[in-house]
Amino acid sequence: MSEWCQRLRVPQSVSDQGHQLYKLASAANFVQGRRIDQVAAVCLYSAHRRHPGGCNTMLIDYADLLGVSFNQQFP
Repeated sequence: MSEWCQRLRVPQSVSDQGHQLYKLASAANFVQGRRIDQVAAVCLYSAHRRHPGGCNTMLIDYADLLGVSFNQQFP
């Protein structure tokens, strides 16, 4: 997650909050059956959106990091 923060220029406070959100998700067993990197990206994105300084990245930036395409058809 720290590599993502550097690539996206995420402030340290947002990174710390993202780590805390991931710990909560893990403790609540939310990661079971889900890809860990995707859960981590969601936690970081959520923390970034809640940051009082605003969010300078978009969801598609996180998708690029994960190599996920939103154009896929879901069953």
